[in-house]
Amino acid sequence: MYDGATQDVLVEANHIYDNGNVGSIYEHNSYTAALGITFQYNHYGPLRAGCGGNNLKDRSAGQVVRFNWIEAGNRQLDLVDGEDSATVVNDPRLPHDLRLRQRAGRAR
Repeated sequence: MYDGATQDVLVEANHIYDNGNVGSIYEHNSYTAALGITFQYNHYGPLRAGCGGNNLKDRSAGQVVRFNWIEAGNRQLDLVDGEDSATVVNDPRLPHDLRLRQRAGRAR
C-alpha cells in the first residue's frame, strides 16, 4: 500500500522494455504510485515474450503522461485509481468525482 512518501517524480527519456513474468498478467513494464508523477519522452517497448501485463500502469494522483512512444502490452496505458491508498484518494490532484466514488466504495 502506498503511504505518500514518493512525490514529484519525473520519468524521462528512458527505454523501458522486456519486463514481466512469463504467464502472468500482474507484472508490468512499469507500475507506479506517487503524488505527482510525469512520464515524458520515454519509449515503452514490448514486455518479455509470454508476459500478459500492461506497459505503463500508474495509481498516482496528479499524473502527466506526454510525448511518449508506447507499444504492445495487454494495455498500453492503465491509469487506475489509487484505491489502496488514502493518501492518493485524498490528494486534491485526483479528480473530485473519483475521490467521491472511492469514499463511497464505488470506484471502478
